[in-house]
Amino acid sequence: MKRREGVRRTRLLGLVALAASAAGALGSARPAAAGLLPPPQRATADRPRPAAHGGAVLDGHGGVHPFGGLALDTTGAAYWPDRDLARSLVIRGDGSGGWVLDGWGGIHAFGSTPTVASPVSRPGVDIARAMVVASTDSAGEPDGREGYVLDGYGGLHPWGGAPPLDPGVAWPGWDIARGLALHRDHDGSPDGGWILDGDGGVHAFGAASPPPAPRHYPGRDLYEQIHVARDVPYTVERWGAVAGLGRDLAPSWAGYADWGAWDILRDVVLLNPSDRDGGPQPVSAEAARALRMHADRIALGVPTYRQTRSLDCEAAALQVALAAVGTAVSQDWINAAIGADTRPPEIGPGRTVARWGDPYETFVGRVDGSEPAHTGYGVYYPPIASAARAAGRSADGREGWDPWALYDEVGLGHPAVIWVDATFSPVPMRRWTAWDGRSVPYAIGEHAVAMVGVDAVAGTVTLADVRAGIRRTFAMSRFEAFFASFGDMAVVVR
Repeated sequence: MKRREGVRRTRLLGLVALAASAAGALGSARPAAAGLLPPPQRATADRPRPAAHGGAVLDGHGGVHPFGGLALDTTGAAYWPDRDLARSLVIRGDGSGGWVLDGWGGIHAFGSTPTVASPVSRPGVDIARAMVVASTDSAGEPDGREGYVLDGYGGLHPWGGAPPLDPGVAWPGWDIARGLALHRDHDGSPDGGWILDGDGGVHAFGAASPPPAPRHYPGRDLYEQIHVARDVPYTVERWGAVAGLGRDLAPSWAGYADWGAWDILRDVVLLNPSDRDGGPQPVSAEAARALRMHADRIALGVPTYRQTRSLDCEAAALQVALAAVGTAVSQDWINAAIGADTRPPEIGPGRTVARWGDPYETFVGRVDGSEPAHTGYGVYYPPIASAARAAGRSADGREGWDPWALYDEVGLGHPAVIWVDATFSPVPMRRWTAWDGRSVPYAIGEHAVAMVGVDAVAGTVTLADVRAGIRRTFAMSRFEAFFASFGDMAVVVR
């Protein structure tokens, strides 16, 4: 694990791949300045900018932190110093104020914006998740007269004169709905929208078309919000990572900050997704690492097949990987797609192999043979990747995988066939010369398994061992040691 830390941290630096009506029920709410939290990690220097640039960050205690030069009036903003209760933020582009939604359904105005009577009020029940103001004033700024609150079960609650909308999705009893954004007709009236779930599913409804999908993290609940800024939809993940859907974002980030590995950032609202001085989001290394560690946590629900021949572990491991992405094929079909060079080897001194076939081209030896007896060996990544493609799936096969890049792939639901020794320990490699002249690294004990789980928080990797038909879980440090024996060889199936 330690030998990879420098590589991992370098990769993390680039990751980017965040009311008066209820104040009585929430008696602890009180006005506060935006800086009551410990100072966040500053990523850029502040520069004065006119209104309608940059945006604002909402922390879980209710602090509203403008950036990009936005002069935002936060007078009267609600603040809960001992509770993580703030959930969603709306701001006016003229900087005159905005509204914060708390988890109990209260809507809290700040600045010079009018108060809003929330359509949902459940004191003590943390289930309100997102808020959108649907009405605007003569300047085109949100005015609070109409809007919607989304609860965690997918329920959509209008207020004022907002037209009822049917999102067409619901998760009764399951708190997984996270974000809400509206689609508008030519007159500016809401006629549909998008609901974001915690795993990254975007559910279009009404007249809205599905946007390009964000990264999907099944079972990890890593998303916070979805917004539309000047017709550009974008998502906010935990720890504040912001990503445009189908379009890169380049707002002014001057003065933007996150709180590193502290999971307290709840919303990021952008006013202009393409600013003249804009650029990539400056996410701190600590925040990026926290997101990545939680993203790389998954156990794929797939049968652990057992190899049907003495040496067809590669075919069986690919069968597992394909099944994990919904493609069912037999080991015999995979073996036929791979082919075999059944010529016997030339044996050198000490019963080592001097010459044999090329496992980068086809299976070497007989699939029902024996490695110690030199009657069969195996096959490497190119034929396995080709067989996966022949089965209708995308496949990325190569040597030299960074283990953390492999963890990222599995974390996104992409299983991998990997090459190891059957002892699951590091082993020395020998070489033979293939009939075509290639120098082939080999070890008697070569074995292929499927990577079907990763938990970066626990620091473990789960492999489907097709020889025994069981799952095995290893510490990442041990896995990285024995994975290196065969040159970090893997085929990722998507």
